[in-house]
Amino acid sequence: MLTRDRVLVRVAIGVALAATLSACASAPWAPPGSGVLVAPGDLVGTEWELQNLGGHAVVDFAEATLTFPEEGKIAGNGSCNRFVGTVKIEGETIKVGPLAATRRVCHPSVMAQEIKYLKSLEDGERIVTDGSTLLIFTTDKEHPLRFSRE
Repeated sequence: MLTRDRVLVRVAIGVALAATLSACASAPWAPPGSGVLVAPGDLVGTEWELQNLGGHAVVDFAEATLTFPEEGKIAGNGSCNRFVGTVKIEGETIKVGPLAATRRVCHPSVMAQEIKYLKSLEDGERIVTDGSTLLIFTTDKEHPLRFSRE
């Protein structure tokens, strides 16, 4: 049986833990285990727009997107070309690829962004979301890819 003091201590610990997790989830980066886990089915039918490419701004006139049309599939606009591919999500872990893309040629700055974006997707290791923001952490970038919900 818990005493009143033990109950108060547990409540205080719970409140402190909730505040800490809330602060971590709103940070531009999220250490492992601090974000909201993504269930694969939760993303089906969602569309996201790339806001930040691993710590770098995106080209204003070149929209890069990510959609989850069905479980196990992704698609989107790489900046110039459309792409499709497979995705496997388990907890915080994400595995993307292989990706296939159309072969249009665009302005060099747009093409450079697209190459970095698609490579970063394929290098994705971890995925975190809070409902309006999606973060994909990669093996080669200090900062995650940051998306906003469309």
